[in-house]
Amino acid sequence: MVAADVNLRLSDALRFKAEVAFSDTREPNASWITGGENFKGRTAVLDGERYQGLAMYGGLVRQSKHWTLRADLMGQSPTFRAEMGFEPQNDWMRYELGASYNGFPNKKWVKTWSVYNEATQYRYFDGNLRQNHHLAWGWIQWGSNLRSSFFHRVRFDEVFKGVHFSNLRTFGTNLNWRPSQTFNAGLEWNTGQSIAYNETELRIGREANVALTVQVQVGGQLRWNHMLTHAQMHELNATDLIYRGFIYRSGLEWSLTRATELRLVGQWDAFNANLLVQPVLTYRPNAFTLVYAGGQYVQGAWQAYLKGQVALGS
Repeated sequence: MVAADVNLRLSDALRFKAEVAFSDTREPNASWITGGENFKGRTAVLDGERYQGLAMYGGLVRQSKHWTLRADLMGQSPTFRAEMGFEPQNDWMRYELGASYNGFPNKKWVKTWSVYNEATQYRYFDGNLRQNHHLAWGWIQWGSNLRSSFFHRVRFDEVFKGVHFSNLRTFGTNLNWRPSQTFNAGLEWNTGQSIAYNETELRIGREANVALTVQVQVGGQLRWNHMLTHAQMHELNATDLIYRGFIYRSGLEWSLTRATELRLVGQWDAFNANLLVQPVLTYRPNAFTLVYAGGQYVQGAWQAYLKGQVALGS
């Protein structure tokens, strides 16, 4: 993979950023992957195919004390691969306009606040529409390290598996409290209309989700995170249940030395009755060298990996 980026300060308030990455992938002939969906005339199995991919980003930001205005364009082709990192999806283009206003009253009860509006369009890399949506978001930083936020999102158009849906509204709120450096807790709730993506019959349902997060830090070296998420969806008649379940996730991060960190993640998915365990040992002897050793246990099977990364330069 080859990449280049630019960061230009056009004036005191105006900045332009851009990045482009090109990947060239050649598959081995191996039986490690034996199935999966085809993409752009190519197979998911490892049968010696070779293909190139492109990723891009361009953004213009104007920032002052109270106002932030931005315009972004970004995307990835369906054949883009990032061998030095992880990309959860490709075959998309995103066009975005956003504006926020920030207030700094710095009073006893209200320290800072902000409101934000964003208009976004998603398309497939070939230009076909995926989604049009508008997001209104705001937050308030209160005294005593309490922060609250709220959002309202309208998906004017969304195309999924060839089916077009329109005017899906979601709103929610969040509370976060950090009384000290050693403890942090958050509560998030949202509800609205959404697509029942995993159902055989695609349709609109009414969802309601709530999540509780807690982080405990001991001595600056040990961090223990917990997250419990409960999600459910009903038919629009509000009586028939489509799905209901929860996911509990716990993550332990332990800084053994300045160069070595151990992370252990465990997750229970009640939707599928699956247990996932991920231990990772990270060793960073200097700013240019990084080594990972870890594995993953899921559905009764273990996978292990070892990865080293060295940056050349001065």
